[in-house]
Amino acid sequence: DASGLTATDPDALSHLAAIVPDLAKRFTPTIPTDRAQVGTALSQYLRAVATERPMALVIDDAEYADEPTIEALRVATAQLQQTPLLFIVTLSPTAADTPPELARLCADIRRTLDGASVRLKALAHEEIEVLVKSFATWCEDDDQQRRLTKRLATDVGGNPFFAVTFLRGLAETPTLKPDLATSPRPNV
Repeated sequence: DASGLTATDPDALSHLAAIVPDLAKRFTPTIPTDRAQVGTALSQYLRAVATERPMALVIDDAEYADEPTIEALRVATAQLQQTPLLFIVTLSPTAADTPPELARLCADIRRTLDGASVRLKALAHEEIEVLVKSFATWCEDDDQQRRLTKRLATDVGGNPFFAVTFLRGLAETPTLKPDLATSPRPNV
């Protein structure tokens, strides 16, 4: 349903329809002959959509992605220079082995696209405390902020992405606030 979809080459859409069931309802699927064809179709789609409105493509926990998907993404990103696209790939620092295809994708992204490779370290307790003070202005007092900080540090293990996502979600969800601001209970 993205604006720009109709500007995508019809052949590219038919190749994508062969692997994306929602597109198969609108376009006649054509089985791609190889991963490069899928990658090229994906790049044409992403370029058409991003030209209408800049977009972000996020691959979380990429170490679990299958090899054909990673290879198609590698082909696509190589063709997306000068496209208003933010491409985010997250990898767990504790992943045992990075698949070779993923290592090639990351290397290609660093080499061909403008951007940066960022390694986020786990947040220290003091850093989580600063986030809580910034995001949890709804806390009634310092004691509630301390308890929420302790709870957040325990639940997200210092992961910056999860900490911010958790706090933003909590700001929009009134039903969870009382439980999280009182748990863990004082002196626990």
